[in-house]
Amino acid sequence: MKKRKQVIVPVVILAAFLLAGCGRAKDSFIDGVAYFNASNTDYSSVVRSDPECVNPVIAEEYEGRKVEAIYQEAFSEAALTSIVIPECIVHLSPHAFADCHHLKEITIEGSPKLCEGCFCRLDALEIVTFGPGTESIPMEAFEDCGALREIYVPAACAEITGVVPDGVTLILQSVELVGAAIENGWNYRMEDGSEAAAVSLAEAVKNGWIEWNKAAENPDGAIDIVNVSDQILIVDWPDNFELEAGEVTYYLPEGGTASLKPGDSLRIEAEYYTAYGPEETTVQIAAESEYLYCRLYKQNNKLDAEFLVEPHARENMTIPCGRYVIRILPGETAEEADPETAEDSDWHSDYVFDFEGGSFYEVHLNRTGSFKSEKYGEYGPGESSLYLKAGERSACYRLVRVGGGLEQEVFLGPGEYRTISFPSGRYKLRAAEGDTWISDEEAFGKEGR
Repeated sequence: MKKRKQVIVPVVILAAFLLAGCGRAKDSFIDGVAYFNASNTDYSSVVRSDPECVNPVIAEEYEGRKVEAIYQEAFSEAALTSIVIPECIVHLSPHAFADCHHLKEITIEGSPKLCEGCFCRLDALEIVTFGPGTESIPMEAFEDCGALREIYVPAACAEITGVVPDGVTLILQSVELVGAAIENGWNYRMEDGSEAAAVSLAEAVKNGWIEWNKAAENPDGAIDIVNVSDQILIVDWPDNFELEAGEVTYYLPEGGTASLKPGDSLRIEAEYYTAYGPEETTVQIAAESEYLYCRLYKQNNKLDAEFLVEPHARENMTIPCGRYVIRILPGETAEEADPETAEDSDWHSDYVFDFEGGSFYEVHLNRTGSFKSEKYGEYGPGESSLYLKAGERSACYRLVRVGGGLEQEVFLGPGEYRTISFPSGRYKLRAAEGDTWISDEEAFGKEGR
């Protein structure tokens, strides 16, 4: 029996000591907060709060160390009604303030990392204010906070992650998040009371809310847009958006969104091209020895026409004057020049042409990617003549305007000749001869070779 008592007594004393240490007596709290300095860190942490303290105050230092973290469940189920989390705090653990059913207001002075659920099940929480250095607000930190009504968002905040409940209003200091708020359907208002509107750039320019430099002095770089209205504008524009300024049209290759306060300006990268029309240009695309699939784009990247040109053939078209890009896909057969099966690398480089209104052009393309473009003018008012004669066989001559239609067709029997007259200009003379005339297609080919 004596031996048994000698064993039991130390165990009871040790258990009592451990329980006292775990209980953290009330006088270990400083302004309602208990701290801990771990041996493997150089900072202090909040480990527990006085569950009966209504207004605990978190210190910036404890025993010579900066207070930087709040442990998991450190304030859980506490009676506090408000809390200020000082700038020194850099980390809030999960459930740090869980189930504080009387907590109505939280002020976060710094920009700590908020773990998921660190402010969960706070059914009295109404207002949260974030510090000026906060760049991101995770709504995942506020799980089951049904009474939450207002979140004050600083100007530095660039994103809000997670779901903003319908009953919550974001009080915004800057316009940076207005676009996201409108896009996501969040309730918001500007802290300074200013109004905001979401409009397209086209609508804003049309209504005179946005002015932009007509850019005669800035023809090949960017454009500057300025909000001249009395409200915040959230403007957006699609890819290849166009702005016209006299004879020059600017287009923005990439779409975007901008938030502008009254008087704010923004520089947007843009490209320009000569306005299309109202005059027209006649263009003839000529292939040499292979099939060429061609795509003709206006320089604002809009596809204008696409067609297959057979070897030694031509494709004629009439298009509005302006700047165009031609891309070609060569092939020894029509199947090889099929855009449906081609890779991007199979297409040859872009060729840029500046077609003037009222002019005629002939563009020669070949497989190597080389090309030439010839410009020719109106026909007449002068007149030219041509002497034509057949040899030992019958002949048919066709005089064709370059880039245009058939001017004259002459049939001559063996040894016959004729002089023809026509308006001056650039022509192609095509000839076919034979003992027996079979058909136009066999003599000249579909394109009049």
